[in-house]
Amino acid sequence: MPENSAHALVITEAANLKLSMRPTRKLNLLAHYKYDDRNNRTPIDMFAFYDVNMAKAAAASPFNTALGLAPNMLGSNINIFDNRPESKKVNQFDLDADYALGAGQRLGGGSSGRKSSGAATARGSTASMPARASKGRCMRSGALR
Repeated sequence: MPENSAHALVITEAANLKLSMRPTRKLNLLAHYKYDDRNNRTPIDMFAFYDVNMAKAAAASPFNTALGLAPNMLGSNINIFDNRPESKKVNQFDLDADYALGAGQRLGGGSSGRKSSGAATARGSTASMPARASKGRCMRSGALR
């Protein structure tokens, strides 16, 4: 017979760290790290429930025969599902720097990295590390244009 409670347990650990610094008047550095671990310990099982705010319907459910139950044990508005607990772990970082070249010009660059694993990823584990660079003119606020 299906369960009526998931007996769910999900243990989550997360961290977000940001560090920005200006070691010289012309150089800005920014580092960001994110850690997210979702460990789903919910047991895999079959769950049965009736539609919200509805009593058991008078008509018999086709699940009665499939589950080997008495003909009128389950009503026709019963829902039966198997759960799929999914866990994931993500490690992500970003590194950025920009350097003032003088006369309103800046040179910037950075890199990002991400490693994730779990059922949500297509192959179970993925990793990436793209890089970027830019050169631009400073506006009055100091941002790149």
